[in-house]
Amino acid sequence: KEAAKAAKEAADKAGEEFDKAALNEETTAEELNAAKTARDEAKAAQKEADDALSEAQTQLTKLNNYASICAQEASSALMAEKELYAGLSSADKMVEQAKSATQSAADAKSDVDREYDKAIAQSQDALDTAKLNGDESLSAPQKQLDDINKKISKCVIKAECDGVVTSVSVKEGDIYSGGEIAVVRDDSRYKISAGVDQYDIAKISKDMDADITVQALSKEPLDGKLTFVSPIPSEPQVSMDGTKSATSYPVEAELNESKDGLRIGMSAKLTVITEEKKNVLAVPESCIMSDDSGWDIQVQGEGNEVENIYVEKGLATDYYTEISGAKVTEGMEIIEPEDESDSTAAFY
Repeated sequence: KEAAKAAKEAADKAGEEFDKAALNEETTAEELNAAKTARDEAKAAQKEADDALSEAQTQLTKLNNYASICAQEASSALMAEKELYAGLSSADKMVEQAKSATQSAADAKSDVDREYDKAIAQSQDALDTAKLNGDESLSAPQKQLDDINKKISKCVIKAECDGVVTSVSVKEGDIYSGGEIAVVRDDSRYKISAGVDQYDIAKISKDMDADITVQALSKEPLDGKLTFVSPIPSEPQVSMDGTKSATSYPVEAELNESKDGLRIGMSAKLTVITEEKKNVLAVPESCIMSDDSGWDIQVQGEGNEVENIYVEKGLATDYYTEISGAKVTEGMEIIEPEDESDSTAAFY
């Protein structure tokens, strides 16, 4: 309230000063403008003070209401506490009565337990005697039963893992002579097998992230991880004309999560992420030229004008190469050096 009052007095005073300056013929335009600015600022300050006072009064009313509610709840809590104490006193009396009854029951149970143990001992003696007599009469049939169970256990075939039976090498009625009976493949998790060229294997290591694309299901890659990188290459394949295949190192990867529709034997493309950069500009490698001054690209200007911009090269893939430079901006149109037409390519 004091602040609002002081702001009003300041605004009134600034208004009076402005009125005096306006009526005084000797007042310059600069002085009049200064007085007007001071009056406007004082009025704005008065409004802010009035708004603050109104907000404070609103908050005070809310706090008074909340204090009233808290007082009512405190009163109710005190009454509930008195009722609880009265109930606790009654409960204490009941506990004492229960303790006395429990002790009486324990004494009675001790007498019953002694009689029960005596009866159990007599029954056990009779059972042991009957068992000795029965074992002698059952020993011969039991031996025959054990022999039959052993023969049955030898006829049971158990796979080393759960999965799907993909092939069976025997049929009913055959006499087993050794070798493979059936093939069971684990279909709970899928493994992707691939080969890496000898020029790239040094960049590959276990646990690297990988993109796995199964064209039969979707063009979108699935997240995976390398689980095995062979230290030695595969045996080279020899063609009909005697030519050996290129050196390739076996690798394996697994999907981070299952995918509906996957089947054993599907073809997949495995892309290993060896390095990654985000929020950079890149162009096809074929668009980058070089001269004595460094690397440059040709940019389509106004009309048929072509401008050469020098750039710095960064991370490169099989197709795109990262570039940077003071004049390089997203959306520039670049010209393929090999293409003499007006076709253009945009940054990716």
